[in-house]
Amino acid sequence: MGPARRCLLLAGVIFLSACGSTSSPSRAESPAPANVARGAAPNRLSSEEAAAIARLAMLSGPIDPSIPPHDHATVTLASSLPPEEQARFDLQIASAVASAKDFRTTDDATAAGYVQSSTQLPAIGTHWVRWSLVDQPFDAARPAMLLFDQSTLHPTRLAGFSYWVRSVGPPDGFAGPNDVWHRHSGLCFQNGFLTRENVPSADECDGQWLNGSDLWMLHAWVAPDVGNKAGVFAARNDDLCPPYWQQLPDLLKCGQGTSGHGDDTIVVPVGDVYCHLPST
Repeated sequence: MGPARRCLLLAGVIFLSACGSTSSPSRAESPAPANVARGAAPNRLSSEEAAAIARLAMLSGPIDPSIPPHDHATVTLASSLPPEEQARFDLQIASAVASAKDFRTTDDATAAGYVQSSTQLPAIGTHWVRWSLVDQPFDAARPAMLLFDQSTLHPTRLAGFSYWVRSVGPPDGFAGPNDVWHRHSGLCFQNGFLTRENVPSADECDGQWLNGSDLWMLHAWVAPDVGNKAGVFAARNDDLCPPYWQQLPDLLKCGQGTSGHGDDTIVVPVGDVYCHLPST
């Protein structure tokens, strides 16, 4: 990979409980996504996927309090790459875009072994995980996680990929320095559905607990119908923010340039948008 990467340990799970709007512009409605019965659906995972998350939990040791949660190494993003590296990047992105066309619906995801693992998060969507891929090497065409935009205001659509790889350090993913990976800490799942984050130990999780220190994540906005003005590897996507007229808590609002990681240790080339690496 390119220059040193930072280790961004994101904290906090946003639970989306959208309030109804008393007055809103005319819009097309679509059925709300089915609620996921978190603790009441023990068979929502296949035997293979249940075994995979159980193994990840078994490999998660206690959180080491001596390790700082953030590594503020400076990352310099690139707007161009050397020819050989650019060619490798182009092939990786092309394979990801081609693979994304196979997951236009959540039925496609289910058929391929993915299961919904989170609620709808503003600027990100819902997470669908195939647990048996988390402990596999990085493959641009086979992400362990899919991001779906399941807003009730329009039909469900694939928003992008989220690569989730078990690794000691940031994976050797896409060519170049722009794929800035991050981690989530102390994850508590029930039957593969995320219920809490920043849980300090397995004893406090009624389900599968993942330390998170060895689980690296990268969002890639490669869906054919959803772009991202902030760049292919931006942390968030403003196009997935709730509309301004929805009555939501401030915590759930987003937009207006909030797509970046919000970290001054990332140096963006002058004139370039965050994490954008044009393909030649």
